[in-house]
Amino acid sequence: MKDVDYDRYGKQASTGLAAFLEAIGSILMFCLKVFVKFIGAILILVGASTLIGLFVALFSVGTFNIIDAPWTDYVEMANIGAPLWLMSLLVFFAVGIPFFFLFYLGLKILVKNLKSIGTTAKFILLGLWLASLIMLAVFGIRQATERALDADIVTTETVPITANDTLTLKMQNNLKYNKGYRRQNDFELMYDDDGNRILYSRDVRLIVKSTQDSIASIQILKNAEGSEYNDAKRYASNINYNYTFNNNVLALDSYLTTGTENKYHDQQVEVTMFLPVGTTLYADKNTYDYHSNDSWRGDILDHGQEEHYLIVEKDKMLCETCPVDTNDDDWDTDDENWDNDDDEFNAKINSNGEEFNVKINENGIEVNNEKVNSLRINGDGIEINSRSDDN
Repeated sequence: MKDVDYDRYGKQASTGLAAFLEAIGSILMFCLKVFVKFIGAILILVGASTLIGLFVALFSVGTFNIIDAPWTDYVEMANIGAPLWLMSLLVFFAVGIPFFFLFYLGLKILVKNLKSIGTTAKFILLGLWLASLIMLAVFGIRQATERALDADIVTTETVPITANDTLTLKMQNNLKYNKGYRRQNDFELMYDDDGNRILYSRDVRLIVKSTQDSIASIQILKNAEGSEYNDAKRYASNINYNYTFNNNVLALDSYLTTGTENKYHDQQVEVTMFLPVGTTLYADKNTYDYHSNDSWRGDILDHGQEEHYLIVEKDKMLCETCPVDTNDDDWDTDDENWDNDDDEFNAKINSNGEEFNVKINENGIEVNNEKVNSLRINGDGIEINSRSDDN
């Protein structure tokens, strides 16, 4: 052991380890170079495909009208505040310039000694990009202000229907449009009987209310939005909406129209029918999707009452032929919220999104652990008479 040359063997081991580590390093560097080249190829592919797509889809269609795309008419009706060709150029610069630099970065990775595009060109492209973003933001704010205010145009006319009459209420379509009987708040471009291009919408709402007047009346509310109140009022007044009345049949248009020069400003119509108490109403099934049951609107025509003869009462309808839904007011003894024994009744009742814990026993009635005088439960909700301090 004394004769072993430790220095020579140590140098041999060190040289072998260095060679091994150098080989590992070479392999890692090769893998890293391949990965970087792959990233460069991906950047070139993404950048080039995006630029080509922008040029074809936006630059050509919007600026030179090489392709007649139908959606360009809808962009025009949206009232952006700038011509389509200008918006196309702005979008092209705002989106295309960042992808151009991605494409250029990919080339720099793959091609050695690639010449720079120059500082001047970089600053010009940066200026175009910033200017495009600013102008797009300005047009976006302007578009938002086009819907800042809304205005109504209201007209009311009497309808020769009294308390002893029967009124048939239905919606009617124009066979030229024939878009079915479903309420929607979007719009379409159509042509009227004279070949003029118009905006067509099915944003029509029907509301039925009772009145103490001796004769029925119909109120038509036209609503539109605009950047100023007078503009919104003008757009609302240019809405075309009609109805017909013949032989106690009131036929309401299921749609509205307006000229394309008015653009789209969320035009809509709300028809309110006021019927004297005692009138009989027969609503056609095609009114189902148009009338509203919102309590704050006061609509007394419920869904499911169509094609039944209804008697108008004060703030409600009486339907003697409608099927009775017995599940609304009955308690299900198999429900998990039901607990009952010989001496006490317990139940959890949900009403208008609020939960009530009801307990009834020999000591009286408790709701949410508080004593009450009486408790009434019906289709309108829960009515609670609290116990006063004197009792």
